[in-house]
Amino acid sequence: MIDSIDIAKLAIKNYIGIDENYWNLNNLDSKYSIVIELVKENYDKYKSITNGLVGINSISQGSQNISFNSNISNILITEEIKLLLPRPKSFYAW
Repeated sequence: MIDSIDIAKLAIKNYIGIDENYWNLNNLDSKYSIVIELVKENYDKYKSITNGLVGINSISQGSQNISFNSNISNILITEEIKLLLPRPKSFYAW
């Protein structure tokens, strides 16, 4: 089972645009430990709010409706977290 830390690391890797090898070679676990923890907390809060139903857009019960932001990347990588990360790599030159 994948834990919240793994999801946080994957979200950061995907945002920055790097692969596992680059992450490991540059020891980014220690460099971004605070950011990993913040993203993990965001994911845990999201799971808590949605009762673990990640990927659900809305829940209805009787006359009560709750809608969620369907773009989880905005929930995990907030503007504050983006300030702590390098800019995403948009292309590679070869």
